[in-house]
Amino acid sequence: MVAEHTLAQTDLKNLGTSVGIAVKDTIDPPHVALKSLLVSTPAGRAFDSIYIYSQVADHDATIANFQTEQSNGSHRDVVSYANNYLPHIQMHRQSADSISRGFFRR
Repeated sequence: MVAEHTLAQTDLKNLGTSVGIAVKDTIDPPHVALKSLLVSTPAGRAFDSIYIYSQVADHDATIANFQTEQSNGSHRDVVSYANNYLPHIQMHRQSADSISRGFFRR
């Protein structure tokens, strides 16, 4: 997962440079808050629940953004990036959802 996310971020930065858009390297306020919550939550079921729920929600939001770009994007290279990475994001979302369903059955 880390390798795929790192590659996608590197590709996005390179794409941003080529089309003249700066790609931020920082996390947004909601993710700063999530990180703080995770750091302060002891390992165990509560931590796992917070983490996996956030992964499903974040992947849902990312999928929606990529689908919007596919449908409405005006820059061919950006649309191509969305087309290339959307299947990976959907696969990660499916994995997160599968883990969350298994986790909450216990």
